[in-house]
Amino acid sequence: MSKYTELKKNFLGIRDLLRQFIIYGDMSRSKLPGNSSVRSFDDDLRRIKSWLKNIVIFKSVNGEKRYSVFVDPSDVEINPFFETYKYKSFTEKDVNLHFLLLNILKNKELSVNEISDEICRLSGTADFETNTIRNKLNEYVSLGLIKLTKKNKNYYYKLEKTGINDLIKHNKNLLEAVKFFSSIAPVPTASSYIIDKTDSAVKSGISFRHQFLANCLDDIIIIDLLKAMQSDSFVEITNDSPNTNKITKNKLFPLKILVSLNTCRSYIMGYSTRYNNFSFFRIDYIKEVRILEKADKANNYKQITNESMPYCYMLNMDLTRKIENFEMTLKINEKTEKHILRKLNQETRGGTVTKIAPNTFVYKRQLYNTQEIMPWVKSFIGNIISVTGDNKKDIDCFYEDIEKMANIYE
Repeated sequence: MSKYTELKKNFLGIRDLLRQFIIYGDMSRSKLPGNSSVRSFDDDLRRIKSWLKNIVIFKSVNGEKRYSVFVDPSDVEINPFFETYKYKSFTEKDVNLHFLLLNILKNKELSVNEISDEICRLSGTADFETNTIRNKLNEYVSLGLIKLTKKNKNYYYKLEKTGINDLIKHNKNLLEAVKFFSSIAPVPTASSYIIDKTDSAVKSGISFRHQFLANCLDDIIIIDLLKAMQSDSFVEITNDSPNTNKITKNKLFPLKILVSLNTCRSYIMGYSTRYNNFSFFRIDYIKEVRILEKADKANNYKQITNESMPYCYMLNMDLTRKIENFEMTLKINEKTEKHILRKLNQETRGGTVTKIAPNTFVYKRQLYNTQEIMPWVKSFIGNIISVTGDNKKDIDCFYEDIEKMANIYE
């Protein structure tokens, strides 16, 4: 029987459980899928309660405990979900090798053989093979912790000076900036490690009315997608959509990560070999990312994306569709309705706004799917003079909706 530990090897399982807590509001044994282990659920629940402490609450319903996560975003200085990344398990040899390397390379520059000799001397054993040490050193080189230099056909390693502590010590406002971006920037989890190295007890002067705290749970997926984008590689994404209740695998060449201004959800857009077209996937529905081979046509995909994105209003970039013209004429009082005019100019999303007469404006846009823009168009009801476009079906549907609504008030 394996011994319980607060550490967790696979973060993705914890991520799924936390999403259940946050999205559905409560979680209990009775809601587990048929193939799930009650013991695993109890162990993961125990970990989550330990990591997140007092924001995990429960209520009793028909004698069963139902757990949920409750946190007031306006009352949080540091995102509590950052803590979930900091409990990855490791072996005894891993941690010994880590601290041995940091100790040996302090103020020294050594070759891998010299490092191996020093490890044997300090530890009194020969548990670590040279290849194991070299692999760990190269891993730390890729992470920027160790610097690799070549001298006379030999490679030497030394600790990289990051200077983050000195930088923050002499620039106190920088810590405030780090805390600010830990709440709004993509992949914010890295900032929490910087904050851990500082006096985080100092109260920040920044507060937010709205924060999407759970978005940081997607960092583990986003980082793999960014790695694939950097190397121009395909990925295999395992998608678990509650809309279909099916787990599907899709081969995708990732191109852009987009964030909705309305919902703050993150999406990955890329070329799907399955659909032979460009597709969008919600990142919070992605369970796993596996990086595959490099794409031969990477530059072609990027070029098509750059040419097509201006015609993509939301999540439709179907290249098989003909580009549609859309036009909306509005009456906006420039003195008393400045807020409406400001909204129109701020939310054009690639369209143009032209003043054709006093208090009269025309919005024009080309896009793949007129239907996507109609909810936004309806937010200007009361100011709309006319709506025209190539997609007669969607335009007629708009006028029918307006007529039905007018009939309700007659």
